[in-house]
Amino acid sequence: MIRVHVVSGFLGAGKTTFIIKFLELLKNQNNVILENEFGEASIDGDIVKKRRI
Repeated sequence: MIRVHVVSGFLGAGKTTFIIKFLELLKNQNNVILENEFGEASIDGDIVKKRRI
């Protein structure tokens, strides 16, 4: 069985912070992040790259 967690919310709601903390709890497991970000600038994508997630 594959577990799937969907995280959604408004801009500034804390989605990225939640995902980072959630992944820290699951660091000994295999994880995949699928990001769907719209806009000219990739804000969350830059954060994810800097943290090597």
